[in-house]
Amino acid sequence: MLLSSTIIFAVTIALLEGIPLIKKKSWKELTTLVILLLIAIILVIEKLLEIPTPINIINNLLYPFGKAIFRSR
Repeated sequence: MLLSSTIIFAVTIALLEGIPLIKKKSWKELTTLVILLLIAIILVIEKLLEIPTPINIINNLLYPFGKAIFRSR
């Protein structure tokens, strides 16, 4: 449900913001809009499927080192 509503919301934003950009022939802005919406959709899919993000992987790898270095004395 969350995925479908997110996609519908992204398509709505793309239409509302994209049509004027196409009419003005602002291709760079349109490309930026599409890329940012795709990133947002990918992040929602990652969250729904519980795929670890790169920051989670880095935290899991470096946590033992940080704990050893900054342990309470």
